[in-house]
Order: sequence, then structure tokens, then C-alpha cells
Amino acid sequence: QLFYCTSAGNFQRHPIAVKDETKRLALEALEIVDRAIERGVLPPAPLEHACQFCDFRPVCGPNEAERVAKKKTPLLLLGDLQMLRTRP
Repeated sequence: QLFYCTSAGNFQRHPIAVKDETKRLALEALEIVDRAIERGVLPPAPLEHACQFCDFRPVCGPNEAERVAKKKTPLLLLGDLQMLRTRP
């Protein structure tokens, strides 16, 4: 279940049916994150306009997207992230 533990989320609970496909996708997502941690590669790659809604702006600052654009992160390292983002 999801539990929105903020006033913005009205402290609501939302049950989620866990089916075999859902479990498989969740495990795949965890494997992708685990692989990134093992490699020590967690490149910042925010989607366009994502920073304006992010709760972590006080940590990153207002110009994270501009800093990321200057980095030369090999596309190979972003493959798993792109795969994760395109999942249903």
C-alpha cells in the first residue's frame, strides 16, 4: 500500500494489488538500483522541468539541471535509468 504521510496527501492509504507482473517489475527496479549502487554510478539525470517539483531543491540548489547538462555522463551509464523510466 501507499501511505501519504503528509497533510498534502491527506494522510491517506491507497491499497495496491500485488500481482505476479507487479512483483516482477518491482524486483527489476530494485535490481537496477542495486546495480547502480554496486557500480558506484548514480548519475544525476533529471527529466526536463522535474527540478521545479522536487522536494530536494534545498540540497541540490536551483541549478541542478544546468550542472548536469555540463557533465559528460556516458549514455551507457544512463541505460538502466532510461529502462526504469519507460516501465509502465
